[in-house]
Amino acid sequence: MKVTFLGHSGFLLEWEGLYGLFDYHTGELPHMHPDRPLYVFVSHAHGDHYNRAVWELRISRARVYYVVSKDVPLSAMSKLRLGLTEADEKWITKVRPNESYGLPGDVTVATLGSTDAGVAFLVRYAGQTVFHAGDLNLWTWREETPANNADMRQRFLKEMEKIKEKSMDVAFFPLDPRQEEDCGKGLEIFNRTAKVKALFPMHFWEQYGVIDRYIAAHPRESENICVIRQAGQEFRV
Repeated sequence: MKVTFLGHSGFLLEWEGLYGLFDYHTGELPHMHPDRPLYVFVSHAHGDHYNRAVWELRISRARVYYVVSKDVPLSAMSKLRLGLTEADEKWITKVRPNESYGLPGDVTVATLGSTDAGVAFLVRYAGQTVFHAGDLNLWTWREETPANNADMRQRFLKEMEKIKEKSMDVAFFPLDPRQEEDCGKGLEIFNRTAKVKALFPMHFWEQYGVIDRYIAAHPRESENICVIRQAGQEFRV
């Protein structure tokens, strides 16, 4: 599997039989074979996870399947603005937390709830499992009240229970430097909870050094972490 970091929380995965585009927001998309099916995942409608340009991909490709959180605006007026027709709707799957979906091409998707907005994705194809957290994270902040942070932790741990000891070939999870001393607490718990072969930090706002700082602080638990240095960087996993 080839993984390309596009920017922020956006990644392109390439299997032998298809592509998977997750939370595309910014960055240049690599060349993709036009006849190979593309699955576009949008975890929620926040502007740093959802670029409306993803809908244009269906114009130049034979098969594009969209898996989008229910909070992504797709009203009749929104579809008109996006140029979506009734014929396009059969390629769109709107998803909710804690549900499972079967897609064309033997792709299965399960969703988790988010501690912010939308869903997290657990995707399985060709015997491999990929997890994209979206905005699922332990979002605790120094300026928040202890009660709010405690509630956040409880909600986060509830989602983590759903993936306890689950094997994942690739996972993408937030490592947000804006959280200051709380940065990485969610990633640390996630990495202890699931069994991840290749773990990609994301949502770090182009502050690539936060990955090195996290690894330095957690050397024994970071052997599976993939170090991202720039947008467009490719990994073979």
